[in-house]
Amino acid sequence: MTTLLLTLPAFSGEPAIGLASRIAMKHGITHVADFVSDLGVNWPHFQNGRQSAIEEFADIVGADCGLLARESFQPRPEGRFSFRGHLLDRPMAHRRAVRLCPRCVVDDDGRGGRLERHSRAHWQLAQFRTCPIHGAPIITLPRPSSLRYAMDFAQIVDNKFEFIRHEAATETFRTSHFETWLLTRLEGQKPDHWFDNLAISVVAQFCEKAGVALCFGAQASPGQLTEDQLAAATGAAFKRLTSSTQGFQPLLCEIWKNCPSSRGGYYSNFGNLWRWLLTVQSDQRYEPLVSEVAEFVFDNQPIPAGTFLLGQECRARRCHSVNSAAATFGLNTSRTVRLLKKMTEKGRILSVDEVEPLLSTLASHLPRVKAAKRLGVTPDMFDRFKHVGLVCPVFSTENVADLYSQHNIDDLRNAVFGQSVLVQGPPPGCSRIAAAASAASVKAEEIISMIVEKQLSFVGREQGAHRICDLYVNREELRDLAYGPAAWPPEGWLTIEQSRAALHLNTETIAWFMRQGHLPARRHWNERQRRHNRLIAEADLAVFSDRYVSLGALAAEARIQANHVARRLERKGIMPIDFPPNLNKVFLRDEAQPAEHVGRISSVKPN
Repeated sequence: MTTLLLTLPAFSGEPAIGLASRIAMKHGITHVADFVSDLGVNWPHFQNGRQSAIEEFADIVGADCGLLARESFQPRPEGRFSFRGHLLDRPMAHRRAVRLCPRCVVDDDGRGGRLERHSRAHWQLAQFRTCPIHGAPIITLPRPSSLRYAMDFAQIVDNKFEFIRHEAATETFRTSHFETWLLTRLEGQKPDHWFDNLAISVVAQFCEKAGVALCFGAQASPGQLTEDQLAAATGAAFKRLTSSTQGFQPLLCEIWKNCPSSRGGYYSNFGNLWRWLLTVQSDQRYEPLVSEVAEFVFDNQPIPAGTFLLGQECRARRCHSVNSAAATFGLNTSRTVRLLKKMTEKGRILSVDEVEPLLSTLASHLPRVKAAKRLGVTPDMFDRFKHVGLVCPVFSTENVADLYSQHNIDDLRNAVFGQSVLVQGPPPGCSRIAAAASAASVKAEEIISMIVEKQLSFVGREQGAHRICDLYVNREELRDLAYGPAAWPPEGWLTIEQSRAALHLNTETIAWFMRQGHLPARRHWNERQRRHNRLIAEADLAVFSDRYVSLGALAAEARIQANHVARRLERKGIMPIDFPPNLNKVFLRDEAQPAEHVGRISSVKPN
């Protein structure tokens, strides 16, 4: 193929389309697209960086094909580009507008005029926003109305040169550590950074997306920010990566903590960064990044085992929320919130290693109501047991109901029921614990303490009885333990029952005599029965016996039926005193003349 006579040499870093633009200007051709087409080169292929079109153009202009191809964005499968031996993602390359450093272009013009002004291919990288040489912002020139002429560098710069000169005069300087690193990597060198083994696309795009989340919030999108803001955000993220010795973790942690959401989570905390990670998770170049991000989320979110995030599987749960912790151990959620109040003051995420040992222990204990049910008492009775020390909580803290050991509850129940014997119905002189407590005025919890300490010799249990208060105890034995041995009635006094037995009168007759004043009775407090009893003095009973004798006493002495004794006395003309007919018959002692001991108190002196 014939070599073009009027050609220009390619500058270092100049892409094929930039060289073509300058040659077209030298030939006086307005648009590079027309010039390339006139050379017989397929313009769309050349504009898109196709290798065949670049080779054909290089042969015509006598340029190094390999150099031009290396500095051009050449298409690759899945919408990617090859640039200087690196595989770049489509969003990294600006291909619809000219980008440049105004000071570099002005310097070029000063050296050799309009044909000296040349493009640098790395200016078209989306993340390249600051010139490392001048510290000046990379500017984007307005693109022509037709995309056919969008990358005509020489002509567009010539049209906007006054604007470029004005921008170059602006005294703006900003650091360019990220851009310096980017250029170094594009030249095939690897600075001494831990992330230099990762692809350029991975680091460059992550710095941009993570920087936006770090500086402007997780919901901020790069498209909403200015180039200056994006440059600052990318630089901030890059600075944190270079200072890190723990990979991406410190930067991820800082983004995570800066999230203002009250309902944090990996999707809301990472926002657009997470959505970008979802789009690149299948790319093997991003595998180290997505793997580390997924591990970070697994470490800081209550993710169940078996869940896949960013293509990574959570093999074991590492964190709990209050809800998941409660569900795992079958606990009430509100109770768990109170139990873990101190641990959740700074968030609701709980380390498995920190919370599971505690909750597994607590889950084996019983709250008050369940403990009472297992013991076989009402919750109120359980509280009384706690008051006397029969049961004690094994876990107690502020604003949380006490928890009780299931083992201790079972030991107490076994200690009570283990001493019981099966009975058929209530044994004589025995009552259920609740009734016995009322009869003896002894608290039920004190009776249980007596049983546990084996002070009661008898405890009865009916078949199928499961409640502690349904057990039988002997009332008199209980009174002996509570108030000491029986010492009733006091010396010199008789109960109504003893008086009735001494006089051989029934209760109704004794009561009538008491009401009539023949047998004075006084109220005395019975400590064992916890009530007042009416007692008759022995002296008053003796006075009564000196005056009267009952038919029952006479019959008992004669050992015959009372009606026979009554007929004998009647035949002698001895008649009973005219008392109401419903009372026992009583005679004057002087008329009946029984033996001295008959109807006297000495015959029934209590043991």
